[in-house]
Amino acid sequence: MLRFRKFTAQPHPMHRLLLPCLLLCCNLNLSAQTDATVEPPTMLEVTMGGQVKKISDGSAFDVNGTSVTARVSDVKTLATGSVSFDYPRHFGFEFDGSTGGMRQWSLDGNNVVLMLFEIDGAGEVKDFEEGMAERFGKKNCKGSDTSKRLGGQKLEGRRLDITLAGTALTVDILKLPSAEGKTNLLFVQDTKTDAGGTSDESTDTMQLMDRTIKFN
Repeated sequence: MLRFRKFTAQPHPMHRLLLPCLLLCCNLNLSAQTDATVEPPTMLEVTMGGQVKKISDGSAFDVNGTSVTARVSDVKTLATGSVSFDYPRHFGFEFDGSTGGMRQWSLDGNNVVLMLFEIDGAGEVKDFEEGMAERFGKKNCKGSDTSKRLGGQKLEGRRLDITLAGTALTVDILKLPSAEGKTNLLFVQDTKTDAGGTSDESTDTMQLMDRTIKFN
């Protein structure tokens, strides 16, 4: 129960107006409150005619008599100087440009890690394969030729099957189309299922990339 302290002094007329307004605002907030046991929805800000309108993800609103639905996309788009593609929204993002002549993007999912390298100069897949094998321990790695078809192009490369501390991984190192004197590489790392197969996340991610990838 709400209790109000009694003031002996007579309130100013403005105070008489202020109290009902505050009570009205409280009533409005209470009536608009949603289920507090459920995570609040993602909010979007839409600017129309200089005015900002807040709407929840997936809700509809009116624009000049037309019903419009706004929704946060399930994907993000990585666009570099050499390639662009969509990837799942939940993937983490990291960029490293600390090494001269090389830029690296890392996109980290639950089972999948994508790494894109743009190198100013010549580079060979086998050199990166050897570096990965040294990192994980050569005795834990087995290399083989591999290829993937992305965006209508067959990409050649090498695969490392890695077993480390009871966890089975695959790392595909694929050479992407690149301008003369440059090297572009895509690493696709996947944590295998208990049965030794490809994870669902890897399958979905590769299908998404195949549909959306563009080589510049």
